[in-house]
Amino acid sequence: MNELRIDPLTGLQVLMAADRERRPQDFQPELAATAQASAGTCPFCVGNETETPTPLGEICDLHGNWLVRVVPNKYPALTGELGAQEVFVESPEHLVDATLIDAEQWSLILRLQLERFRARLSEENIESVALFKNSGPTAGATLAHVHSQLMAFSFVPLGFAREAAGARGLRKQHGNCYFCETIAAEAASQDRFVGATENFIIICPYAARRPYEVWLLPRTHSARFEQLPAVQIDELAGALLGMQKAVRKVLPTADYNLMLHTSPTTAPTDDPDEQAYHWHWRLLPRTARFAGVELGSGVLVNTVLPEVAAEQLRDAFE
Repeated sequence: MNELRIDPLTGLQVLMAADRERRPQDFQPELAATAQASAGTCPFCVGNETETPTPLGEICDLHGNWLVRVVPNKYPALTGELGAQEVFVESPEHLVDATLIDAEQWSLILRLQLERFRARLSEENIESVALFKNSGPTAGATLAHVHSQLMAFSFVPLGFAREAAGARGLRKQHGNCYFCETIAAEAASQDRFVGATENFIIICPYAARRPYEVWLLPRTHSARFEQLPAVQIDELAGALLGMQKAVRKVLPTADYNLMLHTSPTTAPTDDPDEQAYHWHWRLLPRTARFAGVELGSGVLVNTVLPEVAAEQLRDAFE
């Protein structure tokens, strides 16, 4: 039986239609690219540093060799008064799959991301900052070497503002953070629970937009990613890696987008409206393209129930 689910946060309509997965296919889904740039020609590899702009930051080993670096995007969507765009080169090795990065390296990546995130937010003309990872060509990546990006906006993007407004509305309606209530409910029911560590939980959302969409949230309420305690960076790194590995086990060839959702405002932290939000990471596998019904009506179609996806991902989570 198909079902219409409404995202309480945004009002987005999602049709859960598992039977559509059995449709005949003349066209095979696109798989992750198999032809990758070689280390000799990749601008992100060690030895090719002159192919990228001067770094904005680096983390180096005891011998001065870089382990993670961040550079301005050579072809940015945001420039000048609109903002700025940066690229994090996540490994000196020519790795093309983020699950090949170990937890220790992920910790270094997060430390540099936090440093740059805080630096951009401190700039007078910057109103909002986004972190995201496009893994694979169908997810928007144009270079194979593992990397992620930061976009610093001189405005608050409409999608961010709408989500924050939804969180404020739900907080006023229920007297509590929507995300905190969701965490408690999913931890208790286990219906869409994937995994957890001491301070973080991984779930599939009730109104998942795409098959196997999965969220990672801090268990303790926190509106802003940049306020992540330093003592939790290593734990978050392990949880992010575990989430990506679980998706890779269930969907070995799928590209995906990994995106940070955090409070888009710079309001004081004691502002009640500010505390309505709850930062988290979202991972959306690219298992299918948007079709006419979605582009025309705005109603999304998900062919895998979140409860089914969570069960499979839970079994794969380490």
